[in-house]
Amino acid sequence: MSSEQQNTIMTITKDDIRREFLAAGFTIKPGQDDLKPYVYEAARRLLSLAAMYENSPLTRTALQLERMQLNGHTWLTITAIQQLLQRNSLPADKKCG
Repeated sequence: MSSEQQNTIMTITKDDIRREFLAAGFTIKPGQDDLKPYVYEAARRLLSLAAMYENSPLTRTALQLERMQLNGHTWLTITAIQQLLQRNSLPADKKCG
């Protein structure tokens, strides 16, 4: 993970995480004053994963294809897709999943 990705993750505070988890239905148990530490650790891990996927070659290619479609490109050839994958440093024959 790049230092830029790490900085983005670190700018999301514990208060931000608490607010979002409480809004999603998590609760602070009676007698406790905060969510459990493992909740914050899980949130940080998910943020790290999201940052890695966000900057992956496959994600960049998918976003470019989406932009092209939104800009009126109604069809794409296999060659055009292979060129995008190559530009994003992902082998065109790479299998997903």
